[in-house]
Amino acid sequence: MTINTKRRIKDFLVYATKCAVGTLVILTLTGIIEGLTYHDTIWCLLSMLLILSPDGTDSLTLAFNRIMANILGGGVGLIFLTLMPQMMDIWVVILVITTTLAIGYVCKLDASIRSALVAAIIITMPQDAIQSFNTPIERLIAVFSGCFVGILITIIFHFRKKDIFYLDLNSDKSDFSRLKNFDTK
Repeated sequence: MTINTKRRIKDFLVYATKCAVGTLVILTLTGIIEGLTYHDTIWCLLSMLLILSPDGTDSLTLAFNRIMANILGGGVGLIFLTLMPQMMDIWVVILVITTTLAIGYVCKLDASIRSALVAAIIITMPQDAIQSFNTPIERLIAVFSGCFVGILITIIFHFRKKDIFYLDLNSDKSDFSRLKNFDTK
């Protein structure tokens, strides 16, 4: 067995464990918290799985970029739902996707744009007649909850205690590249 094969097996096992732990946490919380629906759980799981990265390389940077992308997609979807609540048809969903893509590229979230698109689609999916006006807000909360679980799992699996609290305040970088010091290789 080559070194590359051993590393791939290790990465797979770590990634599978992160996904299993995240799923277990979300399903456990769903069982404890009353009022959560099946769909809330699904949106939360999808968001958590999109945040996690298969290996430790740049995992915190990727997680934060994917969370920013989720915020973007969820925000764009929510804005369109607020402005046009009765008009959510295929053309508006396409407009939401296009707007999310455009803002994502302007914000240089190219690598995480899929997370933004998933969040936008989750928020803007047509609602059943029995669902309330709060449904998009509930979906947004579920998406952000999944992001929160994903970032916690990333921190737990990839970083030493002292690294979590280290922040280079002298850095003039506005993006998350300064966090690369934390990532395991």
